[in-house]
Amino acid sequence: MALHRGQWRGYQDVGPAVKRFDYMDRMGEEEADQHAAARQRAEAARRSLPPIAPDQVVEMGGSRFAVYSGEKAVQMRQREALVKQARDGARR
Repeated sequence: MALHRGQWRGYQDVGPAVKRFDYMDRMGEEEADQHAAARQRAEAARRSLPPIAPDQVVEMGGSRFAVYSGEKAVQMRQREALVKQARDGARR
């Protein structure tokens, strides 16, 4: 039997079909409370710090990005680490 152009030479096994139900993706009430508390801690940490003005604002594809350089970039990185620590602190 000859194969024609564009015809599949074999089949790819993608594994057994898995049924997923809506309740499988839901998180428990306690887990949702933990996520909400972590979000609140992160926002409180973010609001407690004074704002830093960006060196430049760049628009790409309809989105705006703040650009920091030098000492401002180091401060922003430290702030993000502080916020991440506040957010993840109680979960671990």
